[in-house]
Amino acid sequence: MSEVEMKVAMESGSPAGIAVAKNLEAASRADKTAWPSRLAYLVAGWSLFIVAWHLVSRGIKISDIPSPLQTWNALAEVLEQGLLWKNVI
Repeated sequence: MSEVEMKVAMESGSPAGIAVAKNLEAASRADKTAWPSRLAYLVAGWSLFIVAWHLVSRGIKISDIPSPLQTWNALAEVLEQGLLWKNVI
C-alpha cells in the first residue's frame, strides 16, 4: 500500500479504515522480509524437479524421456541454428 493510500484510509477517521490501513502496512512489511525463504523454496523445488527428471530418464531402459542434459544440449543447438524463433513465429 502506498503512503498516500494509507494516509487517505487513516484520515477517513473510521475505525475500519484505520484497521485496514494498519493491516495492509503490516502485510507489506512481511512480504518484504519473506523473499529469501521464497527464493530458497523456489530453488529447492526446481532442483528436486531436475533430480527426479534425471532419475526417471536414467532408470527407464527404453525411454522417450530425454535427460535434462540432452534437453539442454538440444536447446543450445536449436538456438545456435536460429530455428527456435523461426518456428515460434
